Amino acid sequence: MIPITLRMGAFGPYAKEETIDFSYFQDSGLFLIYGPTGAGKSAILDGMTYALYGKSSGGVRGDFSSMRCQYAAERQPTFLELTFSHR
Repeated sequence: MIPITLRMGAFGPYAKEETIDFSYFQDSGLFLIYGPTGAGKSAILDGMTYALYGKSSGGVRGDFSSMRCQYAAERQPTFLELTFSHR
């Protein structure tokens, strides 16, 4: 599986809609997700895992509603959309 884009809304620490474009790294075949503690690295991996399997990475963060951003506006929907290629 090769991730292309990940769209998240009100998920983890991301209060608004965010899109990560992994296609920028497609030619290198390898990328690193890094940043300080609390920057949202695990939320990116959890977002990808939820989109694929319906649970967080490791399955220890609870259900989807527990991953909703507490700072998101009440009307902001919580969602994930992962676009990827396979084979």
